[in-house]
Amino acid sequence: MAKLTMSIVLKKHIRNNELVFAICDSDLKGKSFEEGNLSLNLDCNFYDGSLSDIEDIKKAILDSKSGVAVGESSVSLVKDLFPDIEIRFVNNVPFVNIFKF
Repeated sequence: MAKLTMSIVLKKHIRNNELVFAICDSDLKGKSFEEGNLSLNLDCNFYDGSLSDIEDIKKAILDSKSGVAVGESSVSLVKDLFPDIEIRFVNNVPFVNIFKF
């Protein structure tokens, strides 16, 4: 097993026979953030995963058709794989949505 270098929670979902990932920094799990018409609820089943090693997380991201990453470490990991991805913020918490076609 690869060494865990970041504390990131991974949850894998299957939707319409496609893999969907949700990752968030472990210190954000269970929290909610709102700003204007945007909200992030990390206190729901969608993010109810477990700490995973970086290689497993990267594989899930690359194998998925879509997903979401919340938090500095999680977004940084996605940004390393997809440098042109747009980062958005809710109460200074970065997040990205990924859709691959």
